[in-house]
Amino acid sequence: GLEPGPCLRGDWLPASGYAAGRQLLADGDLPTAVFVANDQMCQGLLRALAQAGARCPEDISLVGFDDFLGTDQFIPPLTTVRQDFSLLGEVCVEMLLAEISGTASPSRALVPELIVRESTAPPT
Repeated sequence: GLEPGPCLRGDWLPASGYAAGRQLLADGDLPTAVFVANDQMCQGLLRALAQAGARCPEDISLVGFDDFLGTDQFIPPLTTVRQDFSLLGEVCVEMLLAEISGTASPSRALVPELIVRESTAPPT
């Protein structure tokens, strides 16, 4: 029943996460949680929050996507969604080869894994 908040766009780099964080802070009504399209943008968002004195996860929970090397070393360690990109690549190649050969390519769901760390907490 919750209404989604604003959708801010980034370019997958930490600087755009930082800019998005500054925009969220400038709007004055910090959401309780943010899902970010990748972990690198989360890195920039965490920096913007820290500079403003906002605490993660006490003031805002953050979840990234990728689980790239080092997200467990962020402060706080980042909750993220892990996608098996090697498997994703294999499936894409299988689908492409099937399309080229004119055979049917069965659809295949890839299930990502939620890696819960310390950047999330229940809302207060």
